[in-house]
Formats: sequence, C-alpha cells, structure tokens
Amino acid sequence: MNELLNKSEPKDRFVLTLRIPTDLKQRLEMSAKKQGVSMNQFASYLLNMQLTQIESFITLEQRFSNRNIDELKEKVNSWFKKIPKGEVPDWDRI
Repeated sequence: MNELLNKSEPKDRFVLTLRIPTDLKQRLEMSAKKQGVSMNQFASYLLNMQLTQIESFITLEQRFSNRNIDELKEKVNSWFKKIPKGEVPDWDRI
C-alpha cells in the first residue's frame, strides 16, 4: 500500500510553501486561469523562466567579463554585414 502512495508524487518534486502578498496571489490566480493551467503550474513556469534568465546573464557576464566591448561590437557588426540584402517575404513582415 505504501508503494502506491509514494508513486503519486514524483521523486524529483517537493512541496514548497511560500508567503506572498495577497495581491500577488490574486495576480497569479488570474494569469494562471487565463493560461488555462493551475496556479502551481504557472508559478513553477515563472520561477523556472526567471531563474533561467538569471543564470543566462551570469554565464554571459562570466564569458564576456574579460573581453573588449568594442571588439565584440565589431565582431557582431561583421556578422550583420554578411546577411544578404533582399526583399522581406510577406509571411515575415510585421
């Protein structure tokens, strides 16, 4: 019987209780409802996205901390110059 109970919750997850302002909880509930997902799914998604963004910035800062900004700009500009000029297809217009 215990095996059945343990299988209901994935082993790579745990319960986290957060104290958040009431207005933030209401905003989460409204946004989750608009997205058609549970508040838990939506909050997990937002946390994951924000952490990923922070980790990406940290990685970029580490990779570029010892680089010369002007050299980096020149390198990026050289890439842009290689892009062929041409008509933008209708399906790609804003």
